[in-house]
Amino acid sequence: MPTSTNISLQILAVVAFAALRLAAPGWWLVLFVFSLIGPVLVLVPTIAALATARRGTLERSVAVPFVATAVLLVVAGATVPDFGDDSGAYLPFGGHVDGPIIEVMNGIGGVAVLGFVASLIWTLCAVASTRRPAAVRI
Repeated sequence: MPTSTNISLQILAVVAFAALRLAAPGWWLVLFVFSLIGPVLVLVPTIAALATARRGTLERSVAVPFVATAVLLVVAGATVPDFGDDSGAYLPFGGHVDGPIIEVMNGIGGVAVLGFVASLIWTLCAVASTRRPAAVRI
């Protein structure tokens, strides 16, 4: 995969995640915006993609974790319900909902969040293990 495609994919995933989370207002949104950990974790794949820009193309062993990270970020943004002060929850695509759908979406979203964290670690390990050694100057 060309590194420019990867950078575009990561930026698109972050923008989609932000748009989806802003569509479901609640306490998760407030905690995410006012904490430092949430935004940093979301931006790490984009920063890693920018760090690999000089490579020109990414090997499959590096491209696959980047794609998995982007997909899981968007899935997490679309499925994690956000809770407010009233009963029920807010979903980006469903607005205010009540009932068993909250549990289902919370389960899917939880798996997506765990998958995102795992693929983030996978991505960082893949980038670090395929780093080209620096040229030795004598």
